[in-house]
Amino acid sequence: MKSKEKMIAEIIKGQNGKAVTVVFKKRTDGLIRTLNGRLGVTKGLKGGKLKYNPADYKLLTIYDMQKHDFRSIPLDAVRTVKADGVTHRFKVKPNA
Repeated sequence: MKSKEKMIAEIIKGQNGKAVTVVFKKRTDGLIRTLNGRLGVTKGLKGGKLKYNPADYKLLTIYDMQKHDFRSIPLDAVRTVKADGVTHRFKVKPNA
């Protein structure tokens, strides 16, 4: 059986650059955030490399189409993912 985090990552990566909507709880302040974004965006990259591996922290880096910047979403705090018109809902631990 796949973990919740792997299923979420597969759904988002399976879109091959098409837009997805992700609802999750931010780790910094606990607010519920809705992000419209997509993977595969390279425009605007500065050529640097992350100083950490996002997978080590259960994060997925995605381009936020509203704020025009890259964001890391915590896969363990994702509540819903909407892709191809289908909304996938996930159970969240009480403290996440």
